[in-house]
Amino acid sequence: MIKGLIFGCFLTPFLVTKSTFFPFIFGKAIVFQILVEACFIIWVIWRIVNRQERLFSERRISVKGKAHSGNSANISAQKPDTSSTQNIKSQNRNSVWFFIRSKSFLNYAVIGFFIVLLLTTLTSRDLIRSFWSTQERMTGFFNLIHMGMFYLVLITVFNKKDFIWLLRFSLTLSVIIGIRTLIMFREYRLSGPLGNPGFLALYMLFHIFFGIYLLIDKNESKNQWINWFWKGFCFACIIINILILYYTRTRGAYLGLGIGLLVFVIINCVGILRQNKSWSSWKRWAALGFLFIFFGFSLFFARSQIENFERGSGQRLISWGISYRAFQERPILGWGPENYILAFAKCYDPEYTNYSTEWFDKAHNVFFEYLVTTGIFGLLAYLTMFIFAGARSPKFIMPLLTAYFIFNLFWIDTTVSLMLFFLSLAIANKDIIKSAFDRSIV
Repeated sequence: MIKGLIFGCFLTPFLVTKSTFFPFIFGKAIVFQILVEACFIIWVIWRIVNRQERLFSERRISVKGKAHSGNSANISAQKPDTSSTQNIKSQNRNSVWFFIRSKSFLNYAVIGFFIVLLLTTLTSRDLIRSFWSTQERMTGFFNLIHMGMFYLVLITVFNKKDFIWLLRFSLTLSVIIGIRTLIMFREYRLSGPLGNPGFLALYMLFHIFFGIYLLIDKNESKNQWINWFWKGFCFACIIINILILYYTRTRGAYLGLGIGLLVFVIINCVGILRQNKSWSSWKRWAALGFLFIFFGFSLFFARSQIENFERGSGQRLISWGISYRAFQERPILGWGPENYILAFAKCYDPEYTNYSTEWFDKAHNVFFEYLVTTGIFGLLAYLTMFIFAGARSPKFIMPLLTAYFIFNLFWIDTTVSLMLFFLSLAIANKDIIKSAFDRSIV
């Protein structure tokens, strides 16, 4: 039931609630919240029942141990049943207390992020807006705490096989959305059921990296035909997602994907070079050749896009200046989540009207968004999650989160992108991708 509800969360990108003011945002967020709340309630009940069963099992084992010690030497009565204790400890590793006491710095980073987020909400200039957000954005504290529950359920319930099937399921849905968008939405910039080219591009960006992982991962099936089927399927999904991302015509997505793939190639090629130190090894030459080719292609693409990025640099520089002045007014805990519009109004620069008359309620830059709305502590808490997630899985999660962060320097988050972000953190927490890459690439 819990896993089924989690899988259901990944169907939310299809939802378009035409009866609401913001049909591409509000409905997705509400359904996601309902599914996560139902999932979390069942998860809590399940944990309580499991805890009672473990306590009963522990009591029964201790009673048997005492009866056995009464019939044998008194020495055995003084010795604890270490095997049963170890079994109970291993079972408790899956409990919520393991999440709290875990040595994983990533878990502590996630906890720290939500603690700082709560503090910034309580000290916000507009508490109601920070807590509930607006129908247009749905990224306030209330929705973000659902992301925390989503993450907690994933790391305590899902194993590697479950994550593999979840990624396959989500990758399949991304292809369906992509093909449906190509057929039904004949626009210059594709947006589909996500409602905005940038939102669709970010959705496809995540799934390109998910597809790369599934393509390279060594499938556990003994049937080689099934293995080749999944590899061919993942390769086709990657091509389709790249095609859709291209036709969103979102420059930030191009830059994020390029830098993310560059980081991916560098890290994995360096790993191959370190393990194959002999110049007679073909793997070493292949890694060097691929590295130089990819570097050359990246430089060529970067040069071709410089003019496009310079075209919008003036507006961005003024917007960043407004954000910096707003940060200086409330540097510790910021203006409060979702209160960027107040900071923008207070520190507005009239020169901005030379480029746009649009009134921003988001910074369209994740660095300044967190710096202004949650202060220096909020920004550090947010970046810490990236650092520890990347450290736990440098060969895959680090390139993925690099691409995501670069793209978000020019864009904003929604419920769908945050869901995929916390899924990535959960995958890094379980450390399933590191072992997969060690088997198949290095």
